[in-house]
Amino acid sequence: MFVDSGSLLFQHTKIQAKREQAEKAEADGIAAAMQAMNCQAVGIGAHDLAGGISVLKELQERHETVWLSMNLVDPAKKKPIFTPYLITKVGDLKIALFGLTDDQGKHDGKGKEKGYTILPWQDTLPKTLAKVGKKVDMTILLSSYSYQINKEIAKTVDGLHMILESSHAAPATEPYKIKNTLIAQTGTRGKYLGMMRIDWNEAGQWTDKSFSRIRTEEDHLKRVNQQLARLEKQKKKAALAKDKEYKELSAEKKQLVQSIKALKKSRNSAPEDEGVCKYTNRFFPLETSLPEDPKVKKIIDRAIQKANEINQRRLAQMGLSEPTVTLEDVAGSQKCQECHAAQMTVWQDSQHARAWATLEKKNQQFNEDCVLCHVTLPFYDADKVKANNLLLMLPKSLKNVGCEACHGPAAAHSAGQGKVPVARPDEKVCLVCHTLEHDDNFIFSEKVKRLGCSPIKEKVKPKAKQQEEKGKKDEQEPSQPTASEPAAPESAGPPTITPHGKKEKK
Repeated sequence: MFVDSGSLLFQHTKIQAKREQAEKAEADGIAAAMQAMNCQAVGIGAHDLAGGISVLKELQERHETVWLSMNLVDPAKKKPIFTPYLITKVGDLKIALFGLTDDQGKHDGKGKEKGYTILPWQDTLPKTLAKVGKKVDMTILLSSYSYQINKEIAKTVDGLHMILESSHAAPATEPYKIKNTLIAQTGTRGKYLGMMRIDWNEAGQWTDKSFSRIRTEEDHLKRVNQQLARLEKQKKKAALAKDKEYKELSAEKKQLVQSIKALKKSRNSAPEDEGVCKYTNRFFPLETSLPEDPKVKKIIDRAIQKANEINQRRLAQMGLSEPTVTLEDVAGSQKCQECHAAQMTVWQDSQHARAWATLEKKNQQFNEDCVLCHVTLPFYDADKVKANNLLLMLPKSLKNVGCEACHGPAAAHSAGQGKVPVARPDEKVCLVCHTLEHDDNFIFSEKVKRLGCSPIKEKVKPKAKQQEEKGKKDEQEPSQPTASEPAAPESAGPPTITPHGKKEKK
């Protein structure tokens, strides 16, 4: 049985008017893909309502998707707009699937204006579960509420065997038991597939003996070790000793090691309980190297292409089909090459130099959510960039992650022959785009080395001086910056640049 707990269709709970048609096209592709994968039911999360009730109804009808929510109701009739629960069979086991929609903490009733009201779970879940629970062997709740509220539900509602969460931006959560309810969540952004194998019987009680939890705990320990290794590569021992995340992960590792040891001892010394229900749980990383299902890939590619075409048409309607915006403060990487040929050679062979091509390959070059991290802009304020339509107006010369994407505007630096220092980026600048969601293997020190840029300050001679020396016969070689030299002269204290583009003098 394949199910999803919701918050599936849109990245945000609200859609910008100019992005509406493109995002709806992508949502349609997602719904079609879920149908192709034989998804039996999807819970409705707040993010699924970004396009409005009518869009969700259209998707349900077009793709025969079963959307579940018992507390998303018509404000006038006070009845569920979508199916509140679904009874299905897996082998001889009869299972009831319920849906709960999170209200994102908004109890102001504004949903009425959109044609729906989200009732508190207390008003719907207990009575629906009491009505249906007796008719089935097992009950599963698809909930988009936060894990704190789901824990409260597990503590107060009897007869619920499992809660599958879709709390937005939460990590993959190993199953944990509260009373007789298992709670679990697979991470967001489609990076993992959660698979649970269940040995269910008439007792309807989860075992407290953890024979099946050993693999789960070992998988968890493996992920903790990976996170610790990443931090150890990024920071020195002295810094790690004070690092809160590192200390928490170290404590978690110690606890997991002890837990696994105890579980194995229990497994080896005690017989398995009879008459109890057991499970195993695995999270499978959906790596890009894995083979893709041709049918699903075709659906997704078609949806992305359609969204890209919609964005392109909007651009043409704005009269911006040929972007010509000029950014006076930006010199462009070609200008940088005049004095920094060595660095330019390294850059041209980097992923930064091919950043725009990756968007074109994936038909995302008109997707503003993606473009921001694939171009050269003079600041990092995403809201301002989008408001001014800069992403859709950039000339070809800035369509890649060039020098000034990291070092900031350099026109004055170029005109002043290096006398005006450029910003020296730190890790914060990189992490604007190299987030865990997009690059979970990012290590600042290693990536900087690949770019051929060094944080060590060394004196760089102005261009005029270089040209003068170039003509001297006794000069062994022209004074050309090497791949290890920065652009700023030693006498100038180069500013750092923050993720929002503000300069701070050192």
